[in-house]
Amino acid sequence: MGQAGGAGGGWRALSWSLAVLVLMVSLLVGCRGGQAREARAAMESGDLVRAEAAWRAVLASAPEDAEALEGLGWTWQLAGQPEEARRSFDQCLALHPDQPGCLRGMAATATAEGNTAAARRWLEAALRAAPADPKVRHSLGLLELATGQPESALGRFDALVQESAEAPRSEFLQAQAEAMLALGRAEDAAAAAGRAVDAAESDRRRALALTTRARALAAMTADRVDRDDCAGTAPAVLAVLEEADRNLDRVLALGVPLPELPELRRQVQRRRSVVDDLCPGFRTGQGGQGGGQGSGQGLPG
Repeated sequence: MGQAGGAGGGWRALSWSLAVLVLMVSLLVGCRGGQAREARAAMESGDLVRAEAAWRAVLASAPEDAEALEGLGWTWQLAGQPEEARRSFDQCLALHPDQPGCLRGMAATATAEGNTAAARRWLEAALRAAPADPKVRHSLGLLELATGQPESALGRFDALVQESAEAPRSEFLQAQAEAMLALGRAEDAAAAAGRAVDAAESDRRRALALTTRARALAAMTADRVDRDDCAGTAPAVLAVLEEADRNLDRVLALGVPLPELPELRRQVQRRRSVVDDLCPGFRTGQGGQGGGQGSGQGLPG
């Protein structure tokens, strides 16, 4: 089995066939038993060969186990083998027709194939089966975000974050940040993504949240440099771009392979080149105050 990859998109859009899948699989149902825990840990780390072996070990002793059938389906889907994934989800639903996780899995398969209408039908079925299930609501929000409905998606994500206000999941916060970014609320997105980084329970989730935060920080700098006031605008913008780079450095240090990372690096550099073109010679710390850890504080309006 080989792990599927994809290229990153622009600042306000991820490669959604990959990103929606990654965020959906991050909410895999809770697992029972040693083999199931091993399978889930292997999926988190991207070791799909070990994950497949562990899920199959569960099914060898419990062939109708819904969680294992679901987990095996997600493993195949992440490996870029949608037919195998669909077969596992189909088997799960034949045995457990109202299993929300397997309905979500069928939606993820349809999304990866570009069939968003079918994905919505699967998720609506999951919502009927489990109206309060946060994983189903999260997946439906991701689909809305992928199909150009960021306001509706943000409403779902806001509700999920508020319901778990004491300890919101990193996935919900990151999705909230993505919706804010799609709506042009870059500073709010950077703040939400920062909370997602802090709440992350694994290196992979932390890396995903860091890339969202880097994109939000860079988006904050759009049209913020005034060539007639370089001293008052360029240093603060460059400070925010430095912070975006530091976020991407943290991703590299975590050792999590994310195919969009090189393109994100290039886009930060292109933002920096715009500053250089408008205000030659300015760098962070020269000619003005920086942006305070890239939080956006001090950015020109």
